[in-house]
Amino acid sequence: MLCPVKCAPEADLAAMSEGLAAHGVRLASVGDGAHPAPADVRSAALALVGVVRYEAEVRVAGLAAARERGVKFRRPSRPGKRLKVTAEQEEIIRRLKVEGRKKITAIARAMNLSRPTVYQN
Repeated sequence: MLCPVKCAPEADLAAMSEGLAAHGVRLASVGDGAHPAPADVRSAALALVGVVRYEAEVRVAGLAAARERGVKFRRPSRPGKRLKVTAEQEEIIRRLKVEGRKKITAIARAMNLSRPTVYQN
């Protein structure tokens, strides 16, 4: 049972824990078969929430630092735009393919591209 309005993760956990307890659901440890008390389960879940929040803060800080260094997180300006192959390279690849004198592997090596990139052009 998730919190119907936007709320903190521990509220979701508390609601889920209460919902399970109301239906008589008991959690058991798979390893040793122990049945921890609901308070123990709740405290373990809240500890996990703390870890998740910490990781989220680290991720956000890392993204902010990357942005300060000038890293751009975005898609190419035009969908389907080839980032690796120039128009001149495309023309050369097409010409070599039509002539049929070179294999795809040789074209890829000559153009310093991967074989899948050459196949796509």
